[in-house]
Amino acid sequence: MLVEHHCLVVACDVCGDRYESTEGVVWHFASVDEVRRKFDADVRDTLAGEIGLVWDLWSDGHVRCDQCRARARCSEQGHVWGEWSRCLCHITGAHRDEERPAPCRERTRYCRRCCDRDTTHDDKGPREAGEGW
Repeated sequence: MLVEHHCLVVACDVCGDRYESTEGVVWHFASVDEVRRKFDADVRDTLAGEIGLVWDLWSDGHVRCDQCRARARCSEQGHVWGEWSRCLCHITGAHRDEERPAPCRERTRYCRRCCDRDTTHDDKGPREAGEGW
C-alpha cells in the first residue's frame, strides 16, 4: 500500500544546509511545533554541556543554522580568536627544500565561535635553524 505522508524538513535560509543528526540523518518533523520542541531541547542540551546543534527558528518561520548563526554573531560582535599556532612544517618538513631548509614563520589562529581562519607571516622571512619560538 502507498500512503502519502507530508512532513517538514528544516533547511537554513542562508546556506541551505538541512537540519540533521550528528550521524548525518536528515530530521523529518510532523509540525512546526515539533520543530520548536526539538530546537528547544537542543538549546537545553547544549547549555547542559551535551553536544548539540543550536539553530535559530524565528516566529515567521525563518531558520538559520549553527554555522550561519555563529558567522552572523562574529560579524556583529567580532571574532573570538584562539591562540596562534605555528605551521606544521617544523614537524613534517612540508614546503622545505635546499633553498629553504628552515621552517617558515607562518602562524594561524581560528575563531572559537565560527571557525574562521586568520594567518600571518613574520616579515623577517624564514626562521633560522635553532632560533626559538
